[in-house]
Order: sequence, then structure tokens, then C-alpha cells
Amino acid sequence: MPLAPGTRLGPYEITAPIGKGGMGEVYRARDTKLNRDVAIKVLPDAFATDADRMKRFEREAQVLASLNHPNIAAIYGLENNALILELVEGLSLAERLGQGPLPLEEAIPIARQVAEELEAAHEKGIIHRDLKPANVMLSGAGDVKILDFGLGKALENEATSDSESSHSPTLTRAATEAGVLLGTASYMSPEQARGKTVDKRADIWAFGCVLFELLSGQKACHGDTIADTLAAVLKDEPDWSRLPATTPSQLQHLLRRLLTKNARDRLRDIGEARIALAATGADEDNETGARPLVSSKAVFALALLAATVVAFGVFRLAPPQPEAPLLKFEIPVDDLETDFGAAPQLSPDGSSVAYVAAGRLWIRRFDELTPREIRDTSGVHEVFWSPDGAWLAYEVNGKLWKSPLTGGEASLVCDIPGQGRILGGVWTTGDDIKMAVWRGGLYRVSARGGSPEVLFDIDPETEVDFHSPSLLSDERSVLVAAHRKDGALRLVVLAEDGNKKVLETPVHSPDVTYAPSGHLLYSGETGVSAMPFSLENLDRIGEPFSLASQGSQPRASANGTLLYVRDTGDAGKNQLTWVDRAGAVVSHVGEPLTGLQHPTLSPDGRAVAAWASVDDNYDIWTFDVARGVSIRMTTDASPQGHPFWSPSGDQILYTDRFRSGEGGSIHSIDSNGAGEKRQWVPDGQNADLSRDGRFIAYVKDERGNKDLWFVPLEGNEALTPLPFVQSPTHESHPVISPEGNYLVRIG
Repeated sequence: MPLAPGTRLGPYEITAPIGKGGMGEVYRARDTKLNRDVAIKVLPDAFATDADRMKRFEREAQVLASLNHPNIAAIYGLENNALILELVEGLSLAERLGQGPLPLEEAIPIARQVAEELEAAHEKGIIHRDLKPANVMLSGAGDVKILDFGLGKALENEATSDSESSHSPTLTRAATEAGVLLGTASYMSPEQARGKTVDKRADIWAFGCVLFELLSGQKACHGDTIADTLAAVLKDEPDWSRLPATTPSQLQHLLRRLLTKNARDRLRDIGEARIALAATGADEDNETGARPLVSSKAVFALALLAATVVAFGVFRLAPPQPEAPLLKFEIPVDDLETDFGAAPQLSPDGSSVAYVAAGRLWIRRFDELTPREIRDTSGVHEVFWSPDGAWLAYEVNGKLWKSPLTGGEASLVCDIPGQGRILGGVWTTGDDIKMAVWRGGLYRVSARGGSPEVLFDIDPETEVDFHSPSLLSDERSVLVAAHRKDGALRLVVLAEDGNKKVLETPVHSPDVTYAPSGHLLYSGETGVSAMPFSLENLDRIGEPFSLASQGSQPRASANGTLLYVRDTGDAGKNQLTWVDRAGAVVSHVGEPLTGLQHPTLSPDGRAVAAWASVDDNYDIWTFDVARGVSIRMTTDASPQGHPFWSPSGDQILYTDRFRSGEGGSIHSIDSNGAGEKRQWVPDGQNADLSRDGRFIAYVKDERGNKDLWFVPLEGNEALTPLPFVQSPTHESHPVISPEGNYLVRIG
């Protein structure tokens, strides 16, 4: 029964309730003998009526009373079924976290004090068992006090073995999810959650949970229910991507040691955490620049991020300055399937790189050894930075999002117009975003959200879309690579006043960017090159020169840092591989080839057709499964792709000019390599042939919108093509069912 103000417990007079949890009800009271305010915790009836448990509790409370530490709330005494405790005024850490994560300079001193208090208790053989933000109080002066120290042990039932049910966590569904005996679900160590006898390493785990929450504002282990939370404690890794990008690497390493699920591998003593936190604080105070990074090369079968950073000052146009040492280093990526269709993006200050790997977005600081994943970015494509480097904008599922690097929630900026894809974007200091839309023009939207508006539309007669927008120094103009319908690329400057200037400078790749040094950076057949560029004349003012061989996708920052992707040989090469149903590799077929994709098995299962890149041009290849021999079937100057077999297997049909912007055409060639190629459809691509050979389904591009068509076949003749699916959406990649009654497509 709740105690009303004025109720007396010995010399203590209740003045007001403070709170209620699994360990009892807490009241503010006045000590009438010593004229001081105290806190009184009235124990649950289940304990107060158990004489044996109360005797054990008195013995344990005497031990707890011996804890004489300025940052541990003291136990003053016992009065019947109530504990008399020091009254700690201030804000609980849980209440402070309700306002959001703490900045590093605030979080580290708090965590360091908590570690000191735990260390003092552990040295006396006392463990807390229920460390959590609600049990940590903050004073206005920045001092920290831990409440309820050791009460979990004091209230615990004795047991004869680890397997007894009395050791299992007893939890309530109170709003705080407080444990009645052994702890709180979100802060329980795995051994606590299993009902094992625990030692100080349970406190070390809980300390890691508190530190994680201090930095991220999110619980390290959490679920919708208590059962889900305990399951997360036992099985799931914390979401490390929730930590701010500014979290020092040594602090990230400490957290991983604290939150290791196997107690034997966990940090051995909380004093080590105190020392590490003290060192982290010193580093923050004394840091004047990026720490040196030592790394090794990493080459992977499918793709590689080998980003090389060099001093960019060697080709500045400014007056000569004393030369700084030329620094070069590579940034390896963990074993991920890396996709550089979205170019890695260098932060404005040159300290970090954002890139897409395994279909998700990652951040890698140059002064840290491990990357950090930006959460909830599965399916991400293009990415770009805010001008202050505090945010990232990116495309996911037809929408433009932005995420703060402090680890907060992502915000929706807008739905992407047209087909829901962008080909790059820039974020201005005026807080506008300009983005190049696939099969569309250049759009503008406020970074705070809103509806995109067209800044520049494409010329429907000559242009397909714009690629790789980059801001010129005046921020009023954007440089883009215009993809033309004749397959060529042109550099175009789009100015805010409506002027559009096509540059005479020829380019062979859409991956062109303007560097703050006054150069155009681009990738070509010889690697990464730079070209001096005049903003006044919007033209080159000198001869291009090479920066790096075997490189692509260059990006530069204002501090003179250059980043690019370096090809180490087999990076980007794929190989056909047989695997069994368990996923084990059985054998390989043919040699590794650049850009090898879209493999299709012949009707008799003896050969595979695919397309791959040779000399920067895509051709059709076949692979003999039994002999492992590969044969290049086409050598035309135009790109060929998307092969598929005739029902008899004697011909291979494919798309010619599939990347030219003209819509492509469908041809066939004898699978034995003899004979001449034949055209079946003059204006189609991404086709499939029915199993009975009666018709071809294909994609037709009309006025920038792709629809599905089919053409009936009669003997060796193609009849009149007919529309099949015409809609405002973009249709692609039709696949005909084996019986020929259905068609699956992307749209």
C-alpha cells in the first residue's frame, strides 16, 4: 500500500513519493533526528514477509554500507522493511538521454566517473547487477552518483546451483522494464539473461550498454517485448552504425570489448575502461590533425575499394608554396561485395569517404581503421555530402533521404521524379539540393524537404539525361555530363540564370567532376587525369595531365585531397562458377572477365552465353561447360549484351547498341560462330524468346519511356511487332514463363 505524506517509519517522516520500480517504492522523507532529507525504499511484500531472506538482506546491506565513495549513494540504515538511503538530487541519466545522445565531451567524463565508482565497489567484492541510466544521477555541477548499488545481490534468493529457477531473471512489465531481482532486460549481460551466477563482468557489460546509449541515444540491446530484448542480448550484435561518425576508433574498440557476449572474452576489469576513457579524453583535447593511417592492400574476387589519397597541391594554380610531403595510402574495405556504380564520395574537408558496398551505405574516416555502416540504407544508389560534412544524402527505393553523421534518424527529403532514380547530386551552402534524374533533367529541392522543381530539362531531340553533377566554385552553376541519343557524351554547364553552355572538351566517360583547385578531373583509358579549367571562359586553359594510372571515379576536396578507385588487376573481374545446392563451389568455367554478367545456360546444358567487357566495349561470349573454353562471339564497335538462346540452341539472340541511347536492336548469331549476324527487331532491347520459338518479347524505348512489345515469328521471318504493356512506368527485362502463358517484367 502506498505511503501517504506524514506517515512515520521510526524517526523518518514521509514527505512525498519519488518513484516506483521492480525493487520497491521510493519516497522522500525527513530524518527527524538528524534534520536531513533522505530517500526511503520500501521493499516488496514478497521480501519483507520472508524472514530468512530479510536476515540475508541485513547482512548484505551491512556490506553495502561499507562502500564509502563520494560517487556512490550511501545506505544509512534499515527500518522494518525499508531501506534508508542517501537522497540524491538532480537529473537521472535516463532523463538526460530523453533529450538525445550526449556529445563526446559530455559523455566521456560521465562514463569515466561511473567506471571509477564501479571499480571502487569491485575492489570490495561488490557488484551492482542493475546498472542502467535510471540508476545514475547527474548533479548540476557535473558530478555523478550511482543508486541502488548492490541491491540486486542483497535481494537475491540463495540457490544451490546455477540451474535452479530462483536464479532466473524475474521481470515485470513496468514502463521501465525493471527487473524485480536481477536486473533490467536491456542492460542484462548474456550470462544474467541465462540465469547463471554472475560476477563483476555483468557490471562491465552493463557499463558498455550505458556507454553505447550515451553516445548513440539508442539502447545497445532492445526489442518490442521483454522476450525480444533478452533474445537480442543473447544473439544480436549491437547496431554499431548508430554510433556517431566522430566516435574515436579507440572508443569503438573499447565498446566492442565491453559488449562481447562471451564473458571470458570480455574486458577483464572496469579499471581498464577507466584508463581507456581517460586516454580518449586526452586525445580529444590534444588532437590537432588526422592520425597517421597504416593499412595493407586488399584484393577481392568481385570488386575492390582501393581509394588512394594524395596531396592535391602538386597541381594547384596558386603561387608556389613550400612543398608539403606527398602522402599516399590505400583504404581497404572489409570482405564486401563492393559496387562502384555509385562513385565513392569524398567529404568536403577531405577526412572521410562515403561509398556503397553490399547494397548499403558506409562511412570510412581516414583516421580510423574500420568503416561504419549507415543504418537503414539497403538498396542505396547515389550518395553525396552536405557542404559542412555533417549529413549524407542518398537515394533508396525512389526516394531521396538524408542522414546525420551523429547517428540520428534518417529524414525523407522528397520522392524522386520520373523513374525514381538519380545519377548524382550536389548540396549547396544555401541548403538546396540539385540532382540529375535518370531519363530526365536537373531538379532542385530544399534539403529540408519539399517538391522538386525542374531547373533544366533535357533536349528531347538530342539528350537522354545528365550525369555526375558537380558544383562550380560560384555555386550558381553546375557541371554535368550530358548523355546524348547518339551515344556520345558532352560536358555542359547549367547556370542558375538559365544559360546552358555545351563545352567543346571531349569526354569518354560520364565520370567528370570539377575540383576546387580549378581542374576538371576525369577517368579514361589511361586512368585518372586532370585538365586546367577556367571558370571565366568555361573552357580548358591548358593541356590535360595524368594523375594516376589504373584509376577511375576521382573526387577532390577543398583541402587538396584526391580520392579515386584504383584497379589492382582482377578487381571488377568475374568468373562463372558452378555451386552445389549447399552453396559449395564445385568448379569454375572459363577465365575471369571484366564486367562478366547475365549468364544463360543453353537448352542442352553444355554451354553458357554471357556478356563481358574487352577494351572498354561489351561483347557476347560463350563458355563450353565441359572443356572450360571461352569464345568471344562478337567484335563489333558497338556494345552487345543481354544474350539468350533459341529453343534448339543453334542461335544466340542478343541486344546490339544497348548502351547507345538509341534504343538498341535485336540480332542473332549462330552459336557455333559461323555465318553472319541477323537483325530481328530494329528498335528493341532486353529481350526474351518463348520456348516454342513463336515470339520475342522485348523492351522498346519511345520518347524516353520504355514499354513492352512482342513480335510473332513465323519460320525464319519476324512479323509485325505489337505493343504488349504500355504505361507511364518504366518497363524492363521481360522473362517468358516456360509454358509461354505468362511474362514477368520489372516495372
